[in-house]
Amino acid sequence: MRSIKTTTALIIFYIFITTLAHAKIAEEYLNSGYDKVEQKDYGGAIQDFTKAIELDPDLDKTYHY
Repeated sequence: MRSIKTTTALIIFYIFITTLAHAKIAEEYLNSGYDKVEQKDYGGAIQDFTKAIELDPDLDKTYHY
């Protein structure tokens, strides 16, 4: 029984860490997209914003740009 609790806790921890990693990576794509807009690389910006949305659909700022 103890090993089931440990395994469950590890799975929950892994999901939590993975979610945080995706959010951080999504923010990086958001920032990269914004930089590309500043450089007038609109095609590259759209690609970065799209990737940010794929990684974190709840990142509201991405939809604005």
